Amino acid sequence: MGLQQHINQPDIYFSDHCSILFSKPQLSRKKVTFRKTKAINTTTFVADLSATKLCQHPPSELDKLVDCYNTTPADLLDHHAPLKTKTVTVRPQVPWYSEEVRVAKRERRRAERKWRSSGTAADFESFKRKKIVTHLLRVAKSEFLTDFIDQNADNQGKLFRAVKDLLVENNTLCFSDYTDTTALVNELGMHFVQKVIRIRDELDLGRSQRIVFDGVTSESCDVRFGVPQGSCLGPLLFVMYASKLFEIVQAHLPDAHGFADDTQLYLSFNPNNPAHQTEALSAMEGCISDLRKWMYQDKLKLNDDKTEFPIIGSRQQILKVNPCTIRVGNTEIKPVSEARNLGSWFDSNLSMSTHISKSCGATFCWLHKIKRINDGYLEKP
Repeated sequence: MGLQQHINQPDIYFSDHCSILFSKPQLSRKKVTFRKTKAINTTTFVADLSATKLCQHPPSELDKLVDCYNTTPADLLDHHAPLKTKTVTVRPQVPWYSEEVRVAKRERRRAERKWRSSGTAADFESFKRKKIVTHLLRVAKSEFLTDFIDQNADNQGKLFRAVKDLLVENNTLCFSDYTDTTALVNELGMHFVQKVIRIRDELDLGRSQRIVFDGVTSESCDVRFGVPQGSCLGPLLFVMYASKLFEIVQAHLPDAHGFADDTQLYLSFNPNNPAHQTEALSAMEGCISDLRKWMYQDKLKLNDDKTEFPIIGSRQQILKVNPCTIRVGNTEIKPVSEARNLGSWFDSNLSMSTHISKSCGATFCWLHKIKRINDGYLEKP
């Protein structure tokens, strides 16, 4: 099988691979001045210092003596360790550059200089044995990043900044020159509005669904609403979607509790005033009617049969309440003496007796099951 070219480019390649060229940022350079003080011969330096005017014939005047003290050591230092200048590459400091890596790098460089100077095979083998700097750098970097993540597991800000530093992200923002602040704000706002619209369109593009019932599959139909299952936008869009519900409730009732699949409406009234009771029932029915209209328009369904209507108060207050019902759609909802709310059972008097009875019943049921398991599977001593 011969080589094939899969792209429409000039036939200048000899394989299926193509090189990608890019410019790598250059490291900055700077000039440094230094002295090789370790190369000074101490014996020669002391002999030259003893032969100077400062030691042989020191001046008698104070000013000349001070000047001699300042110039004589400086001249000797310039003679034995003159200033040298060289250009060095400034490399960015990394926190994982440990002392072990620094020592290994120094030993490797020393072995390399010795091998290049002698050219012997023994020095070359010694230089090869010193080439562990890359491995040490990789290990030190891995250990540093692992410790950093463990120490800042609860600080997402530091973790995101570390990721940006590792990826060398460009944080420079380029804005056009604006003389009108209002025009700048409007353009920024329009940018984000268009971005939200584009994301919304991408979610709705090319989606369809089918229904399988009793082994028969229906025809596909386009899905123009909703959020894909598992999308991170689901909770946020649900809150935005359901926010209209509380605006409707606020127009009728003073208080309501909303959950993902449950809505609770609350309204207090005076049981001694029949007119006040009638107004409360009318307000509740009007609120439910508007909620049904909103849900119908937004393609939701209100479960009329699952609606519960408890009246809560003291025993004397409940006796004063006239018999009543609430109409939800075409269903008449009668008051109930107990209702389940967030795992608890509420009765009309809030005595919690129903909740205690049901909890005790469930407990005894599980104790009975545990006893049967104990009798059937565990050996008695």
